[in-house]
Amino acid sequence: MADLWTNVFTDSADGRLVTGETYDEGGYKITTTQKTDNNGEASRNDYGTTIIAPSEAGRPIEIDADSLIELEQKLVSEGEFSKNDAKKIANKFSA
Repeated sequence: MADLWTNVFTDSADGRLVTGETYDEGGYKITTTQKTDNNGEASRNDYGTTIIAPSEAGRPIEIDADSLIELEQKLVSEGEFSKNDAKKIANKFSA
C-alpha cells in the first residue's frame, strides 16, 4: 500500500525551499535540499563497515519524524537549520 502524505505547506527557510507533509497515520515529513557539501565518511565496528558516499549541497533530502519535537531536532541535526528556523518550520504544521 502506498504512503498517503498530505501537503500542508510549501515555503522557504534559510534560502531553501521547504515542503511540509503529514502522513495519514501520523507523522511529519519535510522535503528540502542539503545545505552544505558532505565529504562522506567510512566507519568500522564489530558488525562491519559503513560507508556514506559524498554528496553535494542542493541535493534533495527528506526528514521524517513522529512528533513535532522530534522533527525540530532533526531539522537542526540533519537539515542543518538553525534552532529558530527549525521551530518556525515545525510551527507551520499547527498554524
